[in-house]
This record gives sequence, structure tokens and C-alpha cells, in this order.
Amino acid sequence: MAAPARIEDAALHRVHSGAHVVVDAAPGDGVVHCKSRAQAELVLRRIGERLQECGLELHPDKTHIVYCQDVNRRETHPVVQFTFLGYTFRPRKAVDKYGRVYVNFAPAVNHAIEEGVRRRFV
Repeated sequence: MAAPARIEDAALHRVHSGAHVVVDAAPGDGVVHCKSRAQAELVLRRIGERLQECGLELHPDKTHIVYCQDVNRRETHPVVQFTFLGYTFRPRKAVDKYGRVYVNFAPAVNHAIEEGVRRRFV
């Protein structure tokens, strides 16, 4: 599960033990990996509380809990993809070194970004 939110200060890095801050690369954006939906909801709530202390808030249209579905995580959830820094992360077919096909949760360049780059340079 991932809960996008800005992670910049030390207090936010400590919102919950076991949650892993994966990205803190863009102003106003971030990704937090959690082990369960319950943990993701708790971390999201704590991040929202911390941001309120700073006079900030989570953007309701851009803040999501996403299930990172792959070969090892097969549950069904309403949201299984997200776009971050121009890449769309979602379940994708992959092939291992033995030629076996499996599902991996992986990024690829967002289609809209790719089209914009193509128009700009072609």
C-alpha cells in the first residue's frame, strides 16, 4: 500500500514504526510504503495531523492509499496504480531470467508525459 504525501521533516519520518519512506524528491509529493491497509490509514492520518500542525493539509484529490498488486500480493482493491514524478506505477507483466511471465508492480513513463515529450521533440 502506498499513501502519497509530502515527507520533509523529522517528525513525519517518525509517524509510525514500520512505515518506510521511499521517496522525498519533489516539493509537495512523496510516497510511503506500508505493510497493511490499517497501517496505511494510520500513517495517512498521522501525516495529516502533522501537516495541520504546520498549517498545511493533504490534497484530497492527490492523496490515495494504493494497493501494490503483484505476484505476491493478489488481493483485489479499488486503487492499484498511481502516478508520481511522471511515472505510472501499476501491476505489469514481467519476464524473469528463465523466461517465466509474472506480474510485477513497476513504474513506466506516464503516457501523457511521453506524448508531450514526443510532440516537443518530433
